[in-house]
Amino acid sequence: MDGIRNMLRKTDDIWIVGEFMDGREALDFLAHNEVDLLITDLQMPKMSGIDLCKKVKASFPALKVLVLSMHHDPESVQQVFDVQAEGFLLKNTSRRELQEAIYRVIEGGTYYSREVLQTMLQKVMPAANTLVSHVELTTREREVLQLIAEEYTTAEIAKKLFISPRTVETYRKHLLQKTEARSVVGLIRFAIKHQLIQV
Repeated sequence: MDGIRNMLRKTDDIWIVGEFMDGREALDFLAHNEVDLLITDLQMPKMSGIDLCKKVKASFPALKVLVLSMHHDPESVQQVFDVQAEGFLLKNTSRRELQEAIYRVIEGGTYYSREVLQTMLQKVMPAANTLVSHVELTTREREVLQLIAEEYTTAEIAKKLFISPRTVETYRKHLLQKTEARSVVGLIRFAIKHQLIQV
């Protein structure tokens, strides 16, 4: 994580408040300190990144999680989707993309790199070819869904579609209800599975 640390230290409005070698140390720190975002690897001693995400989501539901890994095989991607992490980047990411991912996640959005989404799409493609979604979306709902998947924030979607942020949030709420997704990550996973978006 040295490269990631160095990139973040060059950013004025991002502060590193703690660094840990394993998940247990991280959980202990989180229990006594306010943190906005947790960045974790998938492979760690004593506790995997996936297990850490599960415990974080159970104990600190407001805390955002961004996963960084060298691996984006279908199994790893599926596990990260399943634990509802807000973001997933590859370790060879650029400083610019890392910063963008952090800002998006902190603002309440998600950020899954294009490579990760492509892996997810390839994984579900065979099943999707014979899968029929019974969820009917309006043209506008599909537009909002596509922009959510492309990591646009509520304000950016509103500006792009010439509608108010409140209207965007209404569409987001309807999409979650229609797809029975519990979060934006679940919504994106549903959209990929049923080929409702372009990656």
